[in-house]
Amino acid sequence: MTTNPDLTMSTPNPLRRRAHGRVLGGVCGAIADQTGLDVGLVRVLTVLVALMSGVGIALYLAAWVLIPVQGQELSPAERRLSRQVA
Repeated sequence: MTTNPDLTMSTPNPLRRRAHGRVLGGVCGAIADQTGLDVGLVRVLTVLVALMSGVGIALYLAAWVLIPVQGQELSPAERRLSRQVA
């Protein structure tokens, strides 16, 4: 019995903010890396959403706090919470 490589389950790449080459928090770079879109396009779309409503700014800030940086397991929020609990 052979397996079809298109049907096998693969481990998805975790969403991670860029450690280098980022403008602010690396959120747009993370989204671009995950979706395969150009980072410039993601940045333009982010600015447009932010200008059209305050929701874009809130979402960006939330992503900045909740998405870990490449090479780290915990997000800034998780690190902060683990320090407070310990």
